[in-house]
Amino acid sequence: MYIPHSSPILLIIIPTILLFLSQKTQALFQHGRFSTSALYNVPVGLDEIQGTVVAFADFNSDKYTDVFVLSENQTVVNVYTWHHKNWRFEKSEAQITIKEFLITNILPGDFNYDGKLDVLVMGQRYKADKELFMRVYLGNGDDAFDENYLLIPSAKTSQPIPFDYSGNMTTDLLGYMYENNDESKLSLWKNLYGSEVQTGDLFEVSPIALNETDTKMCKWAEPHSNAFVDLNDLFVTCQENSNSPVTFQIWTNSKQNGFEFSRAGELPKGAGQVSFADMDGDGTIDMVFPVCTKNRCEIHVTYNKQIPLCSKETSKKCRQSANLCVADDNFQFDLEADDSNIAYSFDETIKILDSGFKGTLPVPIRIGDYNLDGYPDLLVISDSGHVSLLQSIPCNENCSKPAVAAQRRTFSKVFAGAKILNSINKATAAAFLDLDEDGTLDIMVLESTSNSDSTARNKPFGVNYPGATFKFTVLDTSGHKRANQVAQYSQAGYVSLQAPYSLFGLGRTNNYVEELFVGTTRNQSRHYSSFSGVIPNSQLIIVPYQPSGVNNPSTWSIKLYIHPGDWIPWVLLTLVSATVILAVVVFGLNWAEKREDELEKQKALHVINFDAL
Repeated sequence: MYIPHSSPILLIIIPTILLFLSQKTQALFQHGRFSTSALYNVPVGLDEIQGTVVAFADFNSDKYTDVFVLSENQTVVNVYTWHHKNWRFEKSEAQITIKEFLITNILPGDFNYDGKLDVLVMGQRYKADKELFMRVYLGNGDDAFDENYLLIPSAKTSQPIPFDYSGNMTTDLLGYMYENNDESKLSLWKNLYGSEVQTGDLFEVSPIALNETDTKMCKWAEPHSNAFVDLNDLFVTCQENSNSPVTFQIWTNSKQNGFEFSRAGELPKGAGQVSFADMDGDGTIDMVFPVCTKNRCEIHVTYNKQIPLCSKETSKKCRQSANLCVADDNFQFDLEADDSNIAYSFDETIKILDSGFKGTLPVPIRIGDYNLDGYPDLLVISDSGHVSLLQSIPCNENCSKPAVAAQRRTFSKVFAGAKILNSINKATAAAFLDLDEDGTLDIMVLESTSNSDSTARNKPFGVNYPGATFKFTVLDTSGHKRANQVAQYSQAGYVSLQAPYSLFGLGRTNNYVEELFVGTTRNQSRHYSSFSGVIPNSQLIIVPYQPSGVNNPSTWSIKLYIHPGDWIPWVLLTLVSATVILAVVVFGLNWAEKREDELEKQKALHVINFDAL
């Protein structure tokens, strides 16, 4: 994500897509501004930025996503807030400057639980330094951070991840506590908010208590793909040394015994960062990662096998929709060596690490439903700097026979309306977000252009919260019930650039969203709130989950966006044309009938006159 030398950032938006580029800030927008589904360049206020975008969050509680920009020398973080009326980003007065170390990651969140956005800053003195310094800057919910930062005990360079260990909806950290030796002790930075603390410390660090009766927690890979996903499952990637294979472990938080070992597996040789999404729309979270060997790369989708949702095709050994959020203890990830998990192949290598960043910075595959069909799509960057938007489609003759038989999904590169996106050749990173909160998923692209490689306070709306999950069911146009699952802010390490909300498409449906399950954690157990039959037929739903302070610890905000498709004018034209044709037919038949009646009357008169003679 680092842009070397003096490289500004450029912003562009595709029809339902937004892009950050790097020379001048431009934007592409469709709804309300342009009439056709194509890329348009529009300035958005980031013309002269020199650095890299490192996080998304709602800084000033105005319900619009803002961006955090790390300076070129990695010592200053500035906040650019989105202004809806001007349709552009503007630099705020909020700034964090650090002279003691280089910033390598920031985690927006509410660490003192007052409903206002804070920032956890991580960094190293130099790239090979084994100590990771951490500070928390508390926000005032309006226009600044408190300069009197809170010092957090250091960690090792395998970056800690935020998660809710105790189930009280406060953000804890999990990682390796730094010590002046080679020992690796997995530790918990327990959030002390609300407890009787006399020292004024925000976190208390101690070795984490895991239920390691049968299996020990592995040594984390560096960089890792660790995630707090599916509400209370902890996913960690492991590697003993640089020559060892990369494996993974899944630990599940049970109410009685805490975190217990659940599953393990080995990733293919050459695997990159793991991302998570419900790729096949079956209500379970799958793994997505690149695998590169020599000059060829593949995108693998490792499917999560669980008890399916009951439908017309499956009536036995299935789960009813009311039990959609009941855990299946027998879940399995499909890691077979056949071709059924290979979803897409490249003839060039995929960019896996940003070598220009001062520190370790992996470049993962980004996931988002850009066309709102209910199936996540992908953003991939090649080593040559090209960006590929890959649309999810059902497996066809281009897939292997095992993949077709297993009803897997594959991907097709998007060309229609994406000419500007496909013309980028110096991209360093890309990510999805919703610019202007209009319900359309946009794309941010960071590209190097160098020759070398408010006064009124707002009521707190909410801040980034890790690990929430959502499940919903719909009936498709064929009448089949389908389940989807979406995870919010599951990964925060290594500049993950995940949005502070969940945005997903419903696809084509002729009915209501039948059930919507919203998941929280409380006392180390799963809790879901369900809403039934309240969301009408639409193309997109956004469900942000953000705690809003101690007095309102679990506020949910659910928004529905209904966007008319490009086919609406054609439907109207067809309707008008059909109406005109039917009207012409009716008037024509009426005229013909009247004419026939007149002829018959004339014949009758003629007969009468003839008889009179």
